[in-house]
Amino acid sequence: MSKIIQFTDVTLRDGEQTPGVSFSVREKTTIASMLEKLGVNCIEAGFASSSAGDMEAIDRIARQSRSNTTVCSLARCKVEDIDAAAKALTNASKPKIHIIIGCSDIHLKYKFGFTPEQLLSRIKVMIRYAADTGMQIQFSAEDATRADREFLRSVYLTALDSGANIINITDTVGYSLPDEFESLVRSARGWVGDDVLLSVHCHNDLGLATANSLAGIKGGADMVECTLNAMGERAGNASLEEVAVALRVRADLMDFRDTIKAKHIYPVCKAVATYSGLSVGHNKPIVGDNCFTHQSGIHQNSVLKNPSTYELFNPNLIGRVSNELMLSRLSGRHGFEERLKELGYELSRDELDDAFARFMQLAEFRKTVSDKEISALAQSYTSKVTHHTYTLKNYQSISGSNAITTATVNIGMAGGDVLKAAAGDGPVDAVFRAIEEATGISFKMVSLDVKAVDEGKDSLCEVRLIMEKDGRRFIGRGINTDMIAASAFAYMNALNRAVLVLNSFKEDDNEED
Repeated sequence: MSKIIQFTDVTLRDGEQTPGVSFSVREKTTIASMLEKLGVNCIEAGFASSSAGDMEAIDRIARQSRSNTTVCSLARCKVEDIDAAAKALTNASKPKIHIIIGCSDIHLKYKFGFTPEQLLSRIKVMIRYAADTGMQIQFSAEDATRADREFLRSVYLTALDSGANIINITDTVGYSLPDEFESLVRSARGWVGDDVLLSVHCHNDLGLATANSLAGIKGGADMVECTLNAMGERAGNASLEEVAVALRVRADLMDFRDTIKAKHIYPVCKAVATYSGLSVGHNKPIVGDNCFTHQSGIHQNSVLKNPSTYELFNPNLIGRVSNELMLSRLSGRHGFEERLKELGYELSRDELDDAFARFMQLAEFRKTVSDKEISALAQSYTSKVTHHTYTLKNYQSISGSNAITTATVNIGMAGGDVLKAAAGDGPVDAVFRAIEEATGISFKMVSLDVKAVDEGKDSLCEVRLIMEKDGRRFIGRGINTDMIAASAFAYMNALNRAVLVLNSFKEDDNEED
């Protein structure tokens, strides 16, 4: 019988470490629900000790998760981290604490100032402490691929002897080549035995994360850690969609099974792209817009005769269809709600009422509303920051070719509403300046992108922007039929994220990757 490969999704933890990305609690719980439908075995929901927001998100995901899904929190080899992780996971059916510490000579010398003996002692004490919680314990040797092999063996055996259940091999800076990574995993399998769950976690600094993950599976790994859309620090992590589809397309060489329900890949990848504010590259494998686009006449002719001439797999495999469902005002509320559920979105009753009213307005104007637009409507609710500090109650903008462009905004905040006006270089800039006047908070604008959600000049408008404050970047997103309104909502979205993060983030120079 084929070996079953488990998938741990680390989008909500490692993926959130992508510069500029900060998921709200609501976004994290929505993504977690989608991940369960996708069929991942474990969700690494966050880093509990890093912020109150992560603690809350892990707790909520733990409460909502099904009994067959493991929920995990990262922790450094520190008592306070382990305590925070255990607290956040109290209500999980299958909790796991993921303990990580750097084990290469570079990390020992420059990051910790530890001797090898001191590191082994720290691992022993902290793993034993964590094991006393009764939760499953995963141990990761950070920067394992640059560590001394014999010392790495001692590290893993010490972790196992102290109570770890899972051993993880981490290619933290994407250093390894596939053949040497496969060799390392084979060695580790020999060290820990066949009964220990062996996991791999690969970064993409040399563009080899997917190749190394597959090599690790061939070398004897039982579990692979990935992110959606290859998100993560620097160049990102191994892409879940790439690894999962590769196992299916090349089943002739890799006789493995998994629990991934591939038809959910495309919808969840698109949702994560929206929530993160990071567009998927047009040439991104599996889910990029160009993956099934053929411009060459020779290619087009061949594909029309047989798609397999230039397409490795049917796009339907990952839930990518060309003839998506179109709803109209005649579809009714039930049809709208059912389509939302099929797309993976769960809204409250009040949100459904509001979303349906907005859908009917679109349907009256557009006649038909596409899945992309329905998803955009749903995401405008799930993208909201849970705890609003500021609310845009209304705005007005005046502009013209021979007039000074001005904007007036009414911002709701603690202590009452504030009405402010400002002039700007265009209506969007004027609205942003008026918001700054009202809140007293200014940002450096890094980028602002405007695009239509679907084809046609009457499509919904989506605005994504990146703003910088105190050396940190924050992504905002807004949806509306009006570009100025969408821009204003995007600005408020980023503003509230910034306030939430800057008020709760705990700075620590020894944070693990």
